[in-house]
Amino acid sequence: MVLIVLDDVDELDQLTALCGDASCFGSGSRIIITSRNEHLLKVFSVDITYNVNALSDVEALQLFCSRAFKKDQVGEDFLRLSKEFVKYAAGLPLALQVLAASLRGKEKTLWSSALDRLKQKPDREIMNVLKVSYDGLDYLEKAIFLDIACFFKGVSMDRVTRLSIDYYMDIVIQVLLEKSLVTLVGRKLWMHDLLQQLGETIVFQECPEEPGNCSRLWLPQEIIHVLEKNKGSSVL
Repeated sequence: MVLIVLDDVDELDQLTALCGDASCFGSGSRIIITSRNEHLLKVFSVDITYNVNALSDVEALQLFCSRAFKKDQVGEDFLRLSKEFVKYAAGLPLALQVLAASLRGKEKTLWSSALDRLKQKPDREIMNVLKVSYDGLDYLEKAIFLDIACFFKGVSMDRVTRLSIDYYMDIVIQVLLEKSLVTLVGRKLWMHDLLQQLGETIVFQECPEEPGNCSRLWLPQEIIHVLEKNKGSSVL
């Protein structure tokens, strides 16, 4: 009897090579697999799947404080700022741990500066980890992910499908759902705030100097700028 844990699996070949014949591990053995791709688990015919939810506000604050202060509780002087960082992370353990580690041992004034900076520019380490899932998409899947991040978060899936000129929209959205890049709340498309920020950052980096050369515009002030200055390019 053995216990095997396979973390962050993203290829079927990996599962087949490591535990293709589960019967050889003996009665009572358990194999735990973590993956960003739900479809992969279905193909491998796992017995039970479990979707990990975001942390609650209380759990998130405890995790953040344990990493930033090495204790579960924090004094009133840092509590308000801690709650602001927890709000930014929106229950994502990775973001909480990265932010807490970067702030540990720093003065309160630096915490305030870091919070202001996050509102303007996302944390690079968090974005790099989240971008791994985006990089694994094909061209059309990436395009629709960016469309949802920039325009369609909170919009009915039926409306998005009607607006789209792509006949494969339903299939692509299903892929994004299986890879946990988007979710459905009722019939509305939704995504984590940090994934939305990732999508917006990817578009912004297409041409930081001139928004009109980016593939998408969603901020009113940038749309007005492009229209007034006639700065739009053929990619829009």
